[in-house]
Amino acid sequence: MENNQLENGSVADKIKSVQISRRSLFKFAGLAGGVAALGGIAASSFGDAKSIDTMMGWESEQGEVYFNREPFRVDKPGYEIKGPVNRVDQDVDSPTFRRLYYQEDALLSKKGEENLMPRLKEYYAKHPDKLESDRAWFTKLLPNLAEEEKKMNKDMWGIATAWNKAWTSMLAPLVGDPKEWDFKGVIKEPLKVKDPKETSKLIKKMAGLFGGTLVGITKVNPRWILGWGGGVDPRMLPILAAVGIDPITPRGVRGGPIDIPDWWQYAIVIAVPHEPNLIEATPLFYSPFEAYTRSGLAAARLTGFIKALGYPARYNGNPIVGWDELLPTPLAIDAGLGEMGRPGILVTPEFGPSVKLAVVLTNLPMEPDRPINMGLKDFCDKCGICAEKCPGGSIPSGQPELQDDGVVRWMSDREKCQNYYASVPIRHMCGVCYSVCPWRRYDNALHKYSRELAVRDRTGIAHQIMLWGQKSFYPSPSKDDYNAPTWATYKDVPWWMRTDMFFDGIPEGIFKK
Repeated sequence: MENNQLENGSVADKIKSVQISRRSLFKFAGLAGGVAALGGIAASSFGDAKSIDTMMGWESEQGEVYFNREPFRVDKPGYEIKGPVNRVDQDVDSPTFRRLYYQEDALLSKKGEENLMPRLKEYYAKHPDKLESDRAWFTKLLPNLAEEEKKMNKDMWGIATAWNKAWTSMLAPLVGDPKEWDFKGVIKEPLKVKDPKETSKLIKKMAGLFGGTLVGITKVNPRWILGWGGGVDPRMLPILAAVGIDPITPRGVRGGPIDIPDWWQYAIVIAVPHEPNLIEATPLFYSPFEAYTRSGLAAARLTGFIKALGYPARYNGNPIVGWDELLPTPLAIDAGLGEMGRPGILVTPEFGPSVKLAVVLTNLPMEPDRPINMGLKDFCDKCGICAEKCPGGSIPSGQPELQDDGVVRWMSDREKCQNYYASVPIRHMCGVCYSVCPWRRYDNALHKYSRELAVRDRTGIAHQIMLWGQKSFYPSPSKDDYNAPTWATYKDVPWWMRTDMFFDGIPEGIFKK
């Protein structure tokens, strides 16, 4: 374990170590007092999406875990668009996990490169390092993984595998061709909307009752609809089954260009938090499937509700099958759920990055939400904990850069991320960047106060204190400890995932740090 205690050892010392003007310090003091007086900050319309069943393990009363976004609404999202619109090709631009199984034979033989599909040839010509990384999947990663798994007793993951099977035993139904599926079940005479603003309130309330936790609405930016549809290759099904995921068939637009229908006008974005104890048991016992399933089912129910009002609708976000038609993160940012963090993922005020998303597309008239500015860019500039702790070395430590899609933003090296979590024995998953983020904290009074202060303070002092607290009170393994032979977890495995406590013949093994 690394010693994450700061040498100075106190909040006062930390503040003194920052170059702060006298005026800024007075501003900060006044702000801190003002936030303390806010005690009963009213929940925004996001509170209407709250269900008692939040999977947070903290609060059950309406509004308790919600952040009032209204004072922080802005006209434009925090990311910067500089290049032309380059809609993502899911089969090519997505991580190795998707690309290489289509082109396995060609990747394993240099002579076979001429047989690559033209879109992949163009991609590898532009990114030759990705070609070698994709080859390494077969030549290094899979053989090393097999050797690591020989050293472990798979029965230690008996409860974890059963957990996955339980959550994936009831998935949202598969969707089909938009021209047909989006209209299936739509009543002939749609109910006429009185006021789009009031309709937005209704939809958020229903999304919450159907299982959503955070809900935002935005107009669909065509840039965030994929240019080429993807899905799970059939050859991936045995691998999914090995970690407790029942094989299912691909869904949605598959293996071809996506023409955006004119009824995909609004995106309703639903966020559901992970089970917090499993996030903290990352990577060996991390599981995203309960959050994926919950958000997907909430979106599917909302889709049925909208169709019954007389409007076409379609959801994305089914677990396992992936985002085969759109990019959820920028839509969530446009809808005001949060901002883009250093790993290239959504960070929300309530749960940090520890959420899974689902999206419903429709033409039901609604009033969109505006994006928010929670000061995350400045915070991530100072922080960098996720980059420091990333076991795959995939998270950038520098400034945001212009990406292939024409957006200036941080973006993780997807191949390094993919290759690390695929190398994790038995589970093949990772959530370290979720776990170490200072925004992912239990919703007690101290953390709530810190959050409210951090988003209001533009002096930077609150950010420094928040980082000091993270490093001082939440020490975590080094990035190397998350690899062989240690295979550390961020925190202890929760008791209800410890197979050795309930069944004979299971060694303590990996359960003990």
